[in-house]
Formats: sequence, C-alpha cells, structure tokens
Amino acid sequence: MCGRYCLYSSVSDWGQMYFPRWHDDQHGNWQIERFNIAPSQNATVCLAGRNTGTIKVRQMRWGFNVQNGSGKRSMLTNARAETIGKKVAFADAFRYRRCLIPADGFYEWKSFGSKKQPYYFSFAEQNVFAMAAIWEEPLGSQRDPNEDLRFCILTTSANEQVSGVHHRMPVILDPAYYQNWLCPRTTDGVSIHGLLQPLQARTLQRWPVSTLVNRVTSDSPACIQEIDSPARLATRQGFLF
Repeated sequence: MCGRYCLYSSVSDWGQMYFPRWHDDQHGNWQIERFNIAPSQNATVCLAGRNTGTIKVRQMRWGFNVQNGSGKRSMLTNARAETIGKKVAFADAFRYRRCLIPADGFYEWKSFGSKKQPYYFSFAEQNVFAMAAIWEEPLGSQRDPNEDLRFCILTTSANEQVSGVHHRMPVILDPAYYQNWLCPRTTDGVSIHGLLQPLQARTLQRWPVSTLVNRVTSDSPACIQEIDSPARLATRQGFLF
C-alpha cells in the first residue's frame, strides 16, 4: 500500500525534464515543501489537458469517496493495479482519468512485535519520481467542478527492497511511460495496464525514520531523517544488561 509520502523538490524542474509541453507560467507559485502527505489532505497532481495535451498541475484531495450497498461512504486511498480495470469504483477513472503523483519518497511500516517501525524509501540516483494514480470528478451535478477533485494511488506487489518491510508498494512509473499514461485518448484497458510494470530491483534506498511521521500534523525534514535501526538498538540494549 501507500499510506504516506513526501514532495519537497521542485515539480517544475521534474516537469521540464520529461514533458515538452510543460509551461511554468500555467502552474504558478503554489508549491510548498511537504514531508508527510497523508490521506484526506490536498496534494500536487499532474494530468494532461483533454484537448491540448499540455500538462496541468492541480491540487486534489487524496482518497476516493466510495458508496457501498448500504449507502455508507468510505474513503479509498489505494487501488490494486492488478484488478483496477475490473473494479466498478475505479474502472471509469482508469480508462479516462489517469494522473501522476510526483514524490521524493514514500513511507511503509514494519512490525516488530507489538510496535511498527516506519521506513522511508527514495530513489538513490534522483529526486522526484512519479506514482501512477487516477482521479475522480466531484459528485453531484450542482458542485463546482474545480472543487473536491480527488485522487487514488495505484499499488502493486513489493519489489525486493520493499518486501522486507511491506508486501505492497506504490506503482512507480518508468518516465518512458509518462506520456502514454496521461494521454486522455488512450482508453484501451489492456494497453494501459501494460504500462504498469514492476519497478526494477535495486532502484530504491531505504532507512528507518522516527515515529514522528505517524502523526499527520508532523510535516518537517525531521520526518525523513534516518535513525538507528530497530535491530541495532536491540543489540545496544543487550550490551546494557
């Protein structure tokens, strides 16, 4: 799964590197450094214009609103890439409303007895990467279409670096697939799904971080600062007795 992530680098620098039709004057001075983006919060989303193909940047809320058979609503923050085209809640967005979520890194938690230790994952040789996601339009015909836009991050089986911490991870797209993933004219589910290739092994680096990240109100560089690993701490404690 993907429960938290961060974005503190320049989205503009990343966008200019991969998108020929990226124009800074359309995006404005909206970016702030974020070190602990959590579900239900607003975050930066990149999508393609339906007619022009120009890359647009929007602020959307993380989590789809889904209504079950009893009429109750719940928030879904992740969607499984393996079955996304078959799920009613996601199928339409998967075909017509795909987006990219720029990020510097993401967090996962590993259980040690009754405690869970957070780990931070990032690329070893670059800063910003992009997670595959879908977005949904506002519910109800009377709402302002610029309000309540929401996104959901796709997940897949964990690769070697992540599997030691968690069995799922976000779908991190190869930059070669960015344009095809965002293209609104591509609606064939089979070809779209073919873009969701597993991240190559040995691409990510990871380290343990403070449980400070567990609190959604925490949002500072301290969230990604490396701490002693639980195994190393246990060894040190053993020497004391």
